[in-house]
Amino acid sequence: MRFADALQALGTDIEPLREKLPLDSIDADLMRYTAYPPAGSTAGEVRYNTSDPFRGSWIASLLAMTAFALAFGRARSLMFWIGVLLLITELAWTAMAFSSRIAITRWAPVTNMYETVIYVPFFLSFLGLWFILAPAFSRGVRSAWRLTAIPPPLGSLLPGEATVLDQHNLSIASAGIWNGIGWFMLVPRIAMSACVLWILAMAPYAAAGRTIISLLPQTDIDSSIPNLNNLVVWLVGISMLVPAVCFLPRVILTAMASIIMVPLSWRGGYLASTLSEVYQRTSFGLVVTTVAFAGTFIAWFFPIPGKQFSPLQPVLRDNFWLTIHVLTIVSSYAAGALAWGLGCLSLGYYLFGTYRTQSRTTGKKRLAPEACTALAGYIYKAMQVAVMLLAAGTILGGLWADVSWGRFWGWDPKEVWALVSLLAYLVVLHGRYAGWIGNFGIAAGSVAGAAVIGMSWYGVNFLLGAGLHSYGFGKGGQTEFFSFLVLNFLLLFSAGVRLRRETGNFEAAQPSEPDLVAIDSSGASR
Repeated sequence: MRFADALQALGTDIEPLREKLPLDSIDADLMRYTAYPPAGSTAGEVRYNTSDPFRGSWIASLLAMTAFALAFGRARSLMFWIGVLLLITELAWTAMAFSSRIAITRWAPVTNMYETVIYVPFFLSFLGLWFILAPAFSRGVRSAWRLTAIPPPLGSLLPGEATVLDQHNLSIASAGIWNGIGWFMLVPRIAMSACVLWILAMAPYAAAGRTIISLLPQTDIDSSIPNLNNLVVWLVGISMLVPAVCFLPRVILTAMASIIMVPLSWRGGYLASTLSEVYQRTSFGLVVTTVAFAGTFIAWFFPIPGKQFSPLQPVLRDNFWLTIHVLTIVSSYAAGALAWGLGCLSLGYYLFGTYRTQSRTTGKKRLAPEACTALAGYIYKAMQVAVMLLAAGTILGGLWADVSWGRFWGWDPKEVWALVSLLAYLVVLHGRYAGWIGNFGIAAGSVAGAAVIGMSWYGVNFLLGAGLHSYGFGKGGQTEFFSFLVLNFLLLFSAGVRLRRETGNFEAAQPSEPDLVAIDSSGASR
């Protein structure tokens, strides 16, 4: 205590002298970071370490998983809604824990391996909650999206704007009222678009007044013509700027309008008619909470690097890029984890489920368990979300790489494996769309995609240990990672052997866009 008191007295005495240093220019950020912290500045960190807030995340996930498991029994609806409530509790609790960590570090919550391991089940739970409740909410959200569209005749000329009003829309209000509200909503939408344009392309952000996205191609100091890298960065930046300006304000307004439109969509007994379909997604809720519990418990129990607070590497000290790039990429891992969990459930049905006989008059033809069809549709949708986020995150990472290292793409191992992950999921999705692979193929693709994601997320930093992303390197976990891969492919192989033995093939190819058939509590599809 004597040393601490003496150090505090020294820091307090030096501070006035430090502020009076005869400097030509003062870096305000540097002065703030090097100032002696005031009394009580570490109270939040001490409270965080004492309370261990993320412990509550895996407990809530475990309770939610238990509730969804019990929803297969007699108290089906009661346990289902308890599971949903606990899932929401887990989301709220994890968000609160993240806010505590952000308040201490002042950085976005995805700066190291530990934080990403926590964030993946968090976003996975969010996706899962939406998928579970989508039958009840989707019609209202679609109406809110239509409400914020540019009305005709101008909107009719633009794709995705003034779509034809359906019967539900007209039951709420006449076409004239819809168009009038659309013109009214256009005012805040234009204002918000102008704000987005100013923030991304006009407001000074970096040194020398550099903006986040340049409206014109940048040129090197010794040249008046932009090089290939500058042209690529400019084209990619514009391709991200245009949809952000056009659609981000509409997304925000849609979220606000949904507060009114979703309850309106429940009129006339619609909500009651959708509850049966919601209940049929109990298996989905069980998968989501199981994967979320596994992720949060691993983050809490195992010594993952980054659990303790430490100074952030200089190259990462940019909250804007940390938020839009790293959060986007890690969110794609969550979507991939959701597809993987559903794929494992589907493979479990292939391995242990009851196969059906299609026809006894034309000869016995064995078919895979009925639930696999519904699960294939869910896996397909989860993969679509993963591809969208992976593509956006990879492109945003290239823009950040240009800011940090002066080039958009350098075939760094992290960049390469991000691209491999994207291509792996695209192969599966296109194979499904073209009818090359069936229900078993998309389940197998979810497992293979998870393996590639694991290499991009963990393997590059902990196995390869090479490249410019050296700030994320670490050690340990090799046995657990390879065990994960072996168990997954063992499940895949075993399920394939059972399917082959029962049906004689790996299923005929399915239609391009699978129908999302809900699963009831017994595992059978509608």
